[in-house]
Amino acid sequence: MFYSTHNRIEAEIVLGVLRDAGGPAVLQEAGASIYGAGMRSILVPRERLEEAQQVVDKAKEAAEQQEGDNGHYGE
Repeated sequence: MFYSTHNRIEAEIVLGVLRDAGGPAVLQEAGASIYGAGMRSILVPRERLEEAQQVVDKAKEAAEQQEGDNGHYGE
């Protein structure tokens, strides 16, 4: 497992970032319901974990620079 969250949107964003970068990634949902509860995990091959982390870190850094991250979206 590479990344886990209860937030469906967050999981979809991370999955998209990894796939856009050409990395293999799979979304696994455990206990998810129509109400959105449950854990979502992003799975990547063990040998690609470091690469996946670098891709996500780079995307986070770019997003923070764009929004002037102060811990609150849009401020």
